[in-house]
Amino acid sequence: MKSTKRVLVFITLIALVMSLLSITCFADTEAPNAGSGSSAVTEAPNDSGTTAGTTAGTTASEDKDEAKPGDSILWTLIPLGVVLVAVAVCAVIFLGIPKRREKTLKFLRSLKSEWKKISWYSWKQTLKGTAVVVVISVIIAIVVGLLDLGFTKGIDAIMDLVKPLLK
Repeated sequence: MKSTKRVLVFITLIALVMSLLSITCFADTEAPNAGSGSSAVTEAPNDSGTTAGTTAGTTASEDKDEAKPGDSILWTLIPLGVVLVAVAVCAVIFLGIPKRREKTLKFLRSLKSEWKKISWYSWKQTLKGTAVVVVISVIIAIVVGLLDLGFTKGIDAIMDLVKPLLK
C-alpha cells in the first residue's frame, strides 16, 4: 500500500509541475517594445497651403482594447484542467483496474532495481568530460565564425568585381 501512495504522490507532483509549465507556456507575454505605441506622422497639405501633421497607426491605449488569450482567467484554467483530467484518467486506470495496477507496480519495482544497476561517472570524470565538451564547442564556434567571416569577405569581393559589369 505504501508504494501505491508513493506513486500517487509522484503523479500529483508531476501534475503540478506540468500545470505550472503549461500555464507558463500559455501565458501572454508582451513584446519588449509593447506599450510604446506605434504612430506614424505624415505631412498633408491643407486648404491654406501649409502642411499639417496627421497621425496614422495605433497607440498603446488602442492596443490594450484588443482581447488576448492571456487576458482571461479561463485561458489560465484550461491547461490546468487538461492536466488534472489526464491525472484523473491515469489514477482511474492505475487504481480501478487490478490487473493494470499489478502490472504498473511490477514495472515500477523493476524500474527501481534497474536504476540501482546504473554505473555513474565519478565527479572527476564528469568534470573532465564537461571541460572537453566546452573546449571543443568553443573551437568549433571559432572555426565556424572564421569561415563565415571569410565567406562574407569573399562574397563581398566578388560582388565588388561584378557590380561594374552589371551597370
